[in-house]
Amino acid sequence: MQFNNLRLGFLMILAFAASKTSAVQTNQDAVLIAAGDIAVCEAVHRAEWTARLVEKLLNRNDAVVVTLGDNSQNDGRFEEYLKCFEPAWGRFKQKLRPSPGNHDDYDERPGLGHGGKAYYEYFGDRAGPPGLGYYSFDLGYWHIVSLNSEIVVNRPTPEQAQRMQSQMNWLRRDLSTHDNHQCTLAYFHRPMVSSGQFAAGRMRRLWEVLYARGVDVILNGHEHFYERFAPQDHRGNLDHRFGIRQFIVGTGGAYFHGFGRPTPNSVMAIQETLGVIQFVLRPSHYLWEFIDIHGVVRDAGVGECHGKPEIF
Repeated sequence: MQFNNLRLGFLMILAFAASKTSAVQTNQDAVLIAAGDIAVCEAVHRAEWTARLVEKLLNRNDAVVVTLGDNSQNDGRFEEYLKCFEPAWGRFKQKLRPSPGNHDDYDERPGLGHGGKAYYEYFGDRAGPPGLGYYSFDLGYWHIVSLNSEIVVNRPTPEQAQRMQSQMNWLRRDLSTHDNHQCTLAYFHRPMVSSGQFAAGRMRRLWEVLYARGVDVILNGHEHFYERFAPQDHRGNLDHRFGIRQFIVGTGGAYFHGFGRPTPNSVMAIQETLGVIQFVLRPSHYLWEFIDIHGVVRDAGVGECHGKPEIF
């Protein structure tokens, strides 16, 4: 216990030092900025507010910007990307690495790959292979995985089951191929757990693979608020040794959702606030800040990367 307290104290010192020198990157740092649930056509100014924040952060540090789904919060039509998303977040399109949400193909159901054509047309190769909605890339010392939560469904048809299995097989191969990375972050739209109305327990299928391979951080949107969880396993049990820390950052511009009863292991919840999360990714640990559109840091901390649980 004493060792763990000393280690936590050391990491908090690192976090404090990083907050004082955030404008200065070392060659071992990488910066990642994220938010989901972005462009509402009847309220584009809300996405513009978060875009201005992202622009300020990019002026301080070179960074990759990932989107956590529902980039187009209406129906995912191509004209909506052009008229609603493009004027705000389109200014740093070459920095974007998106993931799809349910609204990104709302008018072309069922499921990305069958629909969502405008999503792939707008983002191009930034969205990975057309029709899949999942891909990965390296960022500094970290491996980053973007997944498609929209093809993980309950009671799938044979075709849907095949698509789900294809993503799972790809994910296992990808994480095995990049097993030399000490630190891994995954992001996709729907959260497995949430204190809101839209938790998707079926995401446990993805979590089981991610947990088994030692993934450190998961980022989600879908709920229009910010929520951070203590490290958990794929069953939602607290696990400070190998658990994944989940962040919900559905704060990119969409209208707000309210909270329900707090979910176990929820440790920070912020509602009615637009903003983005910024990570400084280092070789063995990471620092995060949730920053609102006024530039105020509303949540911050530091976490260590870890290995794979022995039971797998």
